[in-house]
Amino acid sequence: MLRRPILLSLLLVPVLTRPSLAAQTGLDSPEVALKTYIEGLRRGDLSTVRRAYNLAVAGSDFHLPAPLPIDSYRVTKRLVLDSVAVRRSTETGVVPPARVGDVELQVEEVIQGQREMFSYWLRLFDGQWKIYAHAAWGGPD
Repeated sequence: MLRRPILLSLLLVPVLTRPSLAAQTGLDSPEVALKTYIEGLRRGDLSTVRRAYNLAVAGSDFHLPAPLPIDSYRVTKRLVLDSVAVRRSTETGVVPPARVGDVELQVEEVIQGQREMFSYWLRLFDGQWKIYAHAAWGGPD
């Protein structure tokens, strides 16, 4: 008889300790923000894209007429920007300007079988990481 309450309590522990849906959907790292953004692009889900991309800071809106055929992606480099990297970023024309502590993710994306490289700049906004700028480079001519 004692085995049954112990077994039942062991079964309830994973259910009770699982993070809530709200906690799971938080943009608590640059990588989670990037994943959210790319999943939104893949589904053609503009509200998801807007959740991961701070368009107010970027000074523009986002046009997403249909899902994008992103086959895969992988982060090839992660940089936490220091003052030297911020100066270098300013020289390349990233808008809005980068700040110390921002993160740059260099990402290889395969879109319809074609390899392309992107840089995404992310910053903490109200405790959540969001993309504020991106640029394509090193893709097919």
